[in-house]
Amino acid sequence: MIHNLQIPEREVLLPEIRISVICRAALLAITYEAVFKESLAAMEFMLDSSYTIHLICVDAEEVYFERTGLQVRIKALRLFNKVSVSYSKIQGDNFLRLLPGSIHFPSISPGLNYNAYLSIKSDVPFVTNAEEVCGKYTINDLSRLVIADCNAPNERKLNIEISGRSVSVSEPTLSLFGRADLAGELSQFLDFYYSLFGRPLECRIVDIENLQVNAISCKNLILVDGCMCAKPLVFLYKYLFHEIIHQELGLTTVFVGRGRHWLLESLTEYLQLCYLKTRFGEAFFDRQLQYYKNLYEANIAGTNTTISEFEPHMEEQTFLALICGKGVLAFNLLFQLKIINMTILKQLIDSFDDCGQVVSLELFIDLLGQYAGRELSGFVSEWIGPIDRRE
Repeated sequence: MIHNLQIPEREVLLPEIRISVICRAALLAITYEAVFKESLAAMEFMLDSSYTIHLICVDAEEVYFERTGLQVRIKALRLFNKVSVSYSKIQGDNFLRLLPGSIHFPSISPGLNYNAYLSIKSDVPFVTNAEEVCGKYTINDLSRLVIADCNAPNERKLNIEISGRSVSVSEPTLSLFGRADLAGELSQFLDFYYSLFGRPLECRIVDIENLQVNAISCKNLILVDGCMCAKPLVFLYKYLFHEIIHQELGLTTVFVGRGRHWLLESLTEYLQLCYLKTRFGEAFFDRQLQYYKNLYEANIAGTNTTISEFEPHMEEQTFLALICGKGVLAFNLLFQLKIINMTILKQLIDSFDDCGQVVSLELFIDLLGQYAGRELSGFVSEWIGPIDRRE
């Protein structure tokens, strides 16, 4: 769900946003200040309900606001160009987590032109995907901002940087992987990655504690739960390549609408499997396909939905059966039937740029049919389920 800043009657450009983030002990305090090019009489925005709002000012004067759930409404007695919001919440000691998925800042409508400048002061070391310049930070999409507590760089078990084809691995990370040539493994994977994706990859991989998932890919930053450090090769071959692919599929190209999780997760997982096939051979590939088949069969009982109808609120066994199991097998079938190959897949991925990097299942199937010269309604009906079709 995208939460929009709603400005009555007309669209207003936001040329500059300044934010102060202060983490002291268990208190997280944030001040958000936006300067508008045009004057406003009222404004609505969304903010996570875990935050307590202390003060809202317009042009340096305090104003009354109404709050209902996530929605905050402010109305001034006169037109204003500047709004400031001060709010806070209690987190755990030595804990700082601002991750995508919650509304940590009054959100900005997609398409509006703005820059956000941040000052971050914290009692604990942290990692962020905001660009640092002289101790200050900047980002142009607050919905993708990450600020997370972690060990200092020289104390991280995982500390990897990828820039283009260059791979930098810290000494503790090299020690963690032992005899495995991590830099060499990543270099081999990057050959595969760049055979499909044209944009240079800029990404850091770091470990943090209590992430609650094994790994998550954020823009230019992959966070890994500390528990993965106990099994580094599992992390490397089961999670890392998958999360790196998400830098393109999911973060650069966004999938929308019904069936988006098949494109987001099943396609990403299958691409990782295609790389591992080049790395370990056909026998490994066949064993992994059997694993996905077993995953489907072990979890499909009681599931009365299709791949295209899956939504994140559904039970985990539905996700395992349809997206992790059947969804991966569906992409393999497309390859087996020679409907798709790596050349066609590269053409598909290149065409995402022409679509504004926003891709629906309908668009994906239409493009695939065009490049493959095949009619796909039978495959879609049997394997994927209903598609949102434009009238």
